[in-house]
Amino acid sequence: YAAEVSAQHAVPVVANVAAVEGRRLPEAIETALFRIVQEGVTNAVRHARPTHVDVDLSAGERSVSLSVRDDGRGFDPDATLDCRGG
Repeated sequence: YAAEVSAQHAVPVVANVAAVEGRRLPEAIETALFRIVQEGVTNAVRHARPTHVDVDLSAGERSVSLSVRDDGRGFDPDATLDCRGG
């Protein structure tokens, strides 16, 4: 997926999943993690205009950690919350 997005959007997407290579997680967990990555990467390339995106996945004995980071432009959360009215 990372290579596909990189090619389509000319934004390097680097996926580091070495910590879980050779291991399988339950199918529902794998699907959820993929969808989270898909949404995070899609949002980054669509809205943040990054020069690169990093995806890191690691798994412990009883835990999984996933992060999607980019160097694109952000947004002001306070301004976003103000849009709700009130």
